[in-house]
Amino acid sequence: MLNGGNFKDRDRSFLQYTSLLKSILRAVQDSGKEIDVHLIVYPPENLELLEELKGLDIGLAMNTEVFDIQLFEQYCPGKVETGGRQHIFDALEKAVSVLGKNKVYSILVGGLEPLESLKSGLAYLANMGVSPVINVLHTDPGTPLENFPKPTVEQILSMGKELQAIYTEYGFLPFYEDCGRNSIDSEAFKSLF
Repeated sequence: MLNGGNFKDRDRSFLQYTSLLKSILRAVQDSGKEIDVHLIVYPPENLELLEELKGLDIGLAMNTEVFDIQLFEQYCPGKVETGGRQHIFDALEKAVSVLGKNKVYSILVGGLEPLESLKSGLAYLANMGVSPVINVLHTDPGTPLENFPKPTVEQILSMGKELQAIYTEYGFLPFYEDCGRNSIDSEAFKSLF
């Protein structure tokens, strides 16, 4: 998995990650091993740069975080300033056209918005051909959200059921099968909810 911060010049940042990604893919090929390669990145300003990924066998995540527009603006001020929610959606749509089904993902943080809004976000992403992922909110000490209420077991189960329904309907695969610190996409894929 390749991810990290961004340069102020989003196109330069994306091209830097693309260059590193291609080096990783060559190293994996030279190793003779079968290793999934994933890139988590913020979209470039020029969405045509996503064409650099054409033909690469990767999983690409560009994360939405929150679907509700007001909550997105509240919890993702850096993304608002950098390009905004619609830019992320446009990039995801373009990425699906370049990479195809089960190659493009976007995380929504379960617990930051009401279930109905989260459910709408899952459907919105799925209708674009983007495999949604739910990362359950975990509040780290020393962060602005350290005292934010954590989702209950019942809320997590409800989120999982919604994601499972989307995975079943659309035939999506998880970003990483059997792996994820706080994501529930593997469990949804395996119909464990």
